[in-house]
Amino acid sequence: MKKLENTHKTGRAIVTSETSSEIAAKLKEISATLIKERYDLYHRHRLK
Repeated sequence: MKKLENTHKTGRAIVTSETSSEIAAKLKEISATLIKERYDLYHRHRLK
């Protein structure tokens, strides 16, 4: 249990070192890429 708490604290420290706007931008970029890939796969599959 102690080990889990320590990793949680370090994880939080890493997150707070970056600005929330940078994190939001990264998440938006990742989700946009995932949506595009899923869309491309869906249409490629339908064309066959």
